[in-house]
Amino acid sequence: MSLEFYWDEDGTPRARAGSALALLAGFLESEVQGSFEVGGRFLDRLVHVRAGRLEAWAETGNAYTVSIRPDEVEIMLEEGRKGRMRVAPEQFEKALQDWLGFLQTHP
Repeated sequence: MSLEFYWDEDGTPRARAGSALALLAGFLESEVQGSFEVGGRFLDRLVHVRAGRLEAWAETGNAYTVSIRPDEVEIMLEEGRKGRMRVAPEQFEKALQDWLGFLQTHP
């Protein structure tokens, strides 16, 4: 997974990636932002779906809709429906965990 995290000049957490993961990077910036609570909620729902306690789960936030199913996570950019990607649940989980770990490094 090729995501890069950094702090901009205003101290805002940012993520960037190549075109294959651009929607995932945008989701982290726009939806999770600097919130451990939001990131934790997505991780919690992912665990529940993978364990079979929820059949599926979806949420629409600022600009993205995330749909979690046992076999895949779909990330869709809502504005003009300009993008959609699917990733494995493990890849989504790692991206969230890495983002939350990054947030702990705030200068």
